[in-house]
Amino acid sequence: MIDGVLLVYHRPDAPWIKDASTVMEHVGAFAAHSRHQIWEVNTDLGFPPGLADLDFRAVIVHYCVFGMGPYRLDERWLEWLDGSSAYKIAFFQDECTRCQRRFRFLNEHGFDCVYTCLEPSEFEKVYGRYTDVPKLVSNVPGYVPEHLADVGARFGKPDLERKIDVGYRGRPLPAYLGR
Repeated sequence: MIDGVLLVYHRPDAPWIKDASTVMEHVGAFAAHSRHQIWEVNTDLGFPPGLADLDFRAVIVHYCVFGMGPYRLDERWLEWLDGSSAYKIAFFQDECTRCQRRFRFLNEHGFDCVYTCLEPSEFEKVYGRYTDVPKLVSNVPGYVPEHLADVGARFGKPDLERKIDVGYRGRPLPAYLGR
């Protein structure tokens, strides 16, 4: 048993593909802020051969694995996950779509904890009603890296001088995800 956490994420391993920096900033935040040793593995690179015989204290499956298309875990990943005794944690975003697929995945692969965008008052109505997941944690999605506070201090303006009060850094998304 490895006394640490395996963080499983998915980012295309191609230099010409660009997306919002928030995804990898969130992935990196676990190692930067956890008291536990974190090992990061990108599922786009396939299942690492050396991982087959390893078991971790915990496994985090990052929200970027659960995209709008197929989940980014192939059969080898799923077999390993199913055979693992690790405490299994899933982070989700965009929980307003493809709910039954998510619930089925959590139940089939024995997840222990879900970090959800939902408020605690909604836990039972959504996850409690359809899954066997024993622990749910309310979570604000995304991540603000430390350097962004410096940028804010450098470029910030007094309230009366602002043209924009609240901004969002992201990428173009379909309207059903809330523009």
